[in-house]
Amino acid sequence: MFFDCKGRLAWLVCGLIFLTGCGNKTLFINEISLMESKLIRDESGKNDDWLELYNSSSRPRDLAGMYLTDNRKKLTKWKFPGKDPEVTTIPGKGFLIVWMDKDIDEGPLHTNFRLDNGGDMLWLVDKDGSSILDSVAVAHMPESFTFCREEDGRENWVFIKRGSPGEQNSLWKDSISLAAVPEIGPEAGLYSEKIDVKITAPNSGYEIWYTLDGSSPSSDSGFKFTKSFSIDTTVVVKARLIKKGYLPGPIVTSTYLLHDHFTLPVISISLNPADLWNEEYGLYTMYHRPYEKPAHFEYFSPEGKLKLGLDLGLRITGYTSRILPKKSFRILARDKYGPNNLEYHFFKDIENDKFGGLVIRADVTAAQGGGPHEIAGERIKNEIIYRFNRDMHSTVDMQAYQPVVVFLNGKYWGLYTLMERKAGEFIRNHHDVGEVDLIDDEDLDVMEGDDKHYIKMLSIMNNEDIRDPAVYAKIEGMMEIENFIDNWIYNIYMNAFDHEVNTRCWRPKTPEGKWHWIAFDKDGWGEYYESLLKDLAEIEVAEANLILGRLLKNEKFKLHFINRTCDYLNTVMRPEMVNRYIDEIAEVIKNEKPRDRKLWFEKVKYIVTGEQIAWMKEFGEKRPEHLRNEMRKIFKLPLEATLTFSSSPPGSGIIKVSTITPYAFPWTGVYFRETPIRLEAIPSPGYHFGEWNVNGASKESLISYIPKGDTEIKALFSK
Repeated sequence: MFFDCKGRLAWLVCGLIFLTGCGNKTLFINEISLMESKLIRDESGKNDDWLELYNSSSRPRDLAGMYLTDNRKKLTKWKFPGKDPEVTTIPGKGFLIVWMDKDIDEGPLHTNFRLDNGGDMLWLVDKDGSSILDSVAVAHMPESFTFCREEDGRENWVFIKRGSPGEQNSLWKDSISLAAVPEIGPEAGLYSEKIDVKITAPNSGYEIWYTLDGSSPSSDSGFKFTKSFSIDTTVVVKARLIKKGYLPGPIVTSTYLLHDHFTLPVISISLNPADLWNEEYGLYTMYHRPYEKPAHFEYFSPEGKLKLGLDLGLRITGYTSRILPKKSFRILARDKYGPNNLEYHFFKDIENDKFGGLVIRADVTAAQGGGPHEIAGERIKNEIIYRFNRDMHSTVDMQAYQPVVVFLNGKYWGLYTLMERKAGEFIRNHHDVGEVDLIDDEDLDVMEGDDKHYIKMLSIMNNEDIRDPAVYAKIEGMMEIENFIDNWIYNIYMNAFDHEVNTRCWRPKTPEGKWHWIAFDKDGWGEYYESLLKDLAEIEVAEANLILGRLLKNEKFKLHFINRTCDYLNTVMRPEMVNRYIDEIAEVIKNEKPRDRKLWFEKVKYIVTGEQIAWMKEFGEKRPEHLRNEMRKIFKLPLEATLTFSSSPPGSGIIKVSTITPYAFPWTGVYFRETPIRLEAIPSPGYHFGEWNVNGASKESLISYIPKGDTEIKALFSK
């Protein structure tokens, strides 16, 4: 069985499991544990997921060359090794344990996949790679139980409180079956008028219990269903079946959104109220603790159509912001709750549609320096930096986002932003890498791997002559230079007051792996006239994440930094572009903002409506000039030059200017005089480059051009 998009358990066939016929089979999938059972440990001493295979014949069977898979379309996903028969042979009437932990380097019987708890299938496949010897649909396992055949090799599957790895299942007398799954109708979603809710069981003999407050129904909690009931307001209905001699059945959840209208996707989160508000263990009351509580997650389109529903883990997230009334959430898909991924295309800007977890971020932050002075703004700042990064095709990693409306246990909870998490999974979702070194914050906190490579890089910067091209070449081999520059351009443009703590970088853990940077939490903007670049440039010793000043002592790096900054100022940071970004971002959420403000206004300090947008537009208008003047003073540069680029004849080719490629000509940009910039003429199909109209009418398509003043630069092409 598996969870469908309505958050219900869906049947693969008409029963709990689907098996190939037991007939003359001798090899069986016999028992499964997906709760990292403490009954047995692997070669490394870990408690990992495992499965038990059983040989019902009296003769030994060597499984070498056979396969296990969780993908019907890829039956040869994991192959039993053929090097050591002692490892892969099951004795007659005997058992074999295989670890399903993806740790293939830890031993010969470790698969390259893991199963979802209650959302996956498992197949045992013969050596021909196509003949299925056995298969089972994995039921959702309650904690401390394993899922096994009631007797070795028999068809009926049950749960047992104590697993029996490597022993006869029939020796255990505490087996118990799981109650069936109810159906709730109508479908979860948005309705314009009151509806009648009906809950049904697949057959008689069950009691149906339900709740309307997010809590888990049981015979001691909630209401016993006897007939259909009407609802006329937004509510979460949770139902389960109870039967004597059975474990309580899985909980089925349906959120009904009544008499409402949305312009954004809607998230409904439901969980036991005590897990939110209990004074000793509630997420809201004990927000400073790293507590995680089981919850149900539903994702609806703006039209109110249910797109995804599953059980997962819920946490409070954030640093200083977690002290504030409107809190941010982290959602985590884990085996112990159900599927270990949220599978849906949440973000239009990225291709990935599988996430181990996500962040649901509130637009509330503590004021500069922390403290109780919470501020809610117009939800513009971080999104603008995201647009800069996206439209410049930067390689800096930045979380995709989607504004959403959130309901908590059926109550409207405000306007939030759904975002990717920025941990190791985020890196692997965007890059084809395995192990990584991941460090965070001004203290170089190691989140994955180690910091040895980074410390070595700092040592080279500080202990060798950074001005020497050979030394700088070493640095280029250790970090992605333009990636680093872009991340600091964002901080410098916004005069970020939290730039030291909001810094994170990573590298593939390989000999040639280079450091990349992650941009996040770009809400801490200063004033347009402040001079963060000056402060950073004055730091002469590379320490922790403050290495820009040291690198600026190298002429090649400094030139790259100056021109890349000019590229930004000439494109995405132009005042008219910033204004456009602001208007577009504000338009998406404008219909949802008043309701959010009304809910939280007395608990959170809100700025005056429109005030931040006006401030941002003033910032966008004045910041470029101030930043150019700042660079001119710090780097002792001459005045700017306005350069106008075009091709002749029109449409015959394009010009790559520094690191950017305009596609509409004539195009104008501002660069510094006496500061070389890279120009490259690229002909259109059917044309070839002739010459430039400047710099001695050079015949080279790629040149280093030194501006002397305002100039019209033309690339001449011919057929």
